[in-house]
Amino acid sequence: LFNSHALAASLKTDPVYSVDTEFLGASDISMSSASLQRSSSYQNWEWDAVFSFQSLEIDYEPFREADIIGRPTRLSETNIAGQLSASLTPNDSISYDFSTGAYSGFTDHNSLWLDEYYRQQFEGIDGYLNSNPNGLNASVGIQWDSQSAAGILGATLAFQQDDVAPGYDRPIFQDLERGRERLYTSSLIMQQESVVSKFARARHQIQFTNTTDRELRYLYSVNLNLALSENWIVRAEGTATYESVEAEDQADFSAYSGGLTLEYDWNEVWFLGFTGRAYRDNGQIETSILVSSGPPPLDTSHFGISLRRLGEAVAWKLSVAAYSTRYDEVETSIRPFGNLYRNRDWTLASASLDYRF
Repeated sequence: LFNSHALAASLKTDPVYSVDTEFLGASDISMSSASLQRSSSYQNWEWDAVFSFQSLEIDYEPFREADIIGRPTRLSETNIAGQLSASLTPNDSISYDFSTGAYSGFTDHNSLWLDEYYRQQFEGIDGYLNSNPNGLNASVGIQWDSQSAAGILGATLAFQQDDVAPGYDRPIFQDLERGRERLYTSSLIMQQESVVSKFARARHQIQFTNTTDRELRYLYSVNLNLALSENWIVRAEGTATYESVEAEDQADFSAYSGGLTLEYDWNEVWFLGFTGRAYRDNGQIETSILVSSGPPPLDTSHFGISLRRLGEAVAWKLSVAAYSTRYDEVETSIRPFGNLYRNRDWTLASASLDYRF
């Protein structure tokens, strides 16, 4: 299975309840989340309903060299989300997928940190509005098993609307200016999955994404599952992303990532896994901010270990990992965000439980 988190896929029954929890924390930031999923089926339909809750806590500290107005504070916010998915399989060779969802609240620590910065700088000035981040999404897709060397072919159309926390700027002797609050994103995803040999299975995916005020973003990813022996499995993944930039003083965006998971199983019940991942980009693009707050080039690394058990009625998984973020030097234009874009070492821990009735 390519989605190693979907333990329920190995317990195909009706219904399956899944509970997932995750914690990601550094010295000044902590993020915890929990989700409940119910999977069921009826005739040719399969349904998944997911409700999730996320908590963000930040020790906000202004970068004194470039921000003399800001003051330290403790930030705490929550995010709630729901997602409903359905799949119709009229025959053995084709299936149709549908999904819709919504969320309310900050989705990551970056947006919460930036929102506090702009609040402290401009709150009370005519034109400033408190942010209310939320979003909607919907997608429709089709998968076709060609029953040939082409394997399984799929295509998905996705749409997303996000109301974000915008940035502000106040040029000298002018009114307060507010960045774009609502962003629209549409994506086309095409994938191909096939059995390469008796011991290998591969999936290729191409994605085209268009977001408000940005150029088209291209993404290619490849995944490979390889059985080294009866008990050893390797999962390899790689991704490349590119987006052109119109501004002459900015380079086109590019990002690359790769990962490798080695898993050993005992009697198809106990599974021990080791995972390593790395990521590199040359600086993100931000379109909702008037004065660019996009982070500088970033390198990340992830090393983790996991243990899972697959039983007849209950499946669970525990994992822990060390995760690090390393930024290039913060340029003068984004010096106020120096404490946001500083190097951090994180601890990542997660637990999953699936129960079949």
